[in-house]
Amino acid sequence: MEADEQRRLPRRRVLKQGRIVLEERGTIDCVIRDVNEKGARIRFNGPIALPDTFIFLNISDQTQIPARRAWQRSLDAGIQFTGEAGPIPPHFR
Repeated sequence: MEADEQRRLPRRRVLKQGRIVLEERGTIDCVIRDVNEKGARIRFNGPIALPDTFIFLNISDQTQIPARRAWQRSLDAGIQFTGEAGPIPPHFR
């Protein structure tokens, strides 16, 4: 079953700047392709080994939210939000 078929809430298409915060390896830029309140589909510029859990930054909306990798294929990944959104700390802007 495809990830789209498993999703309970439809996502709206967007094209926004995002960033993955890795615990001790810095950050990775990405593009947010679609999103809803439960998760998002993101795309990277090159091959990335996305960790199981991380902090996701929505640069366009100036929010951060804990997340986990739901799936990953090639340059695309589906992420599930696992906590509440909050403002991005100044050092990540």
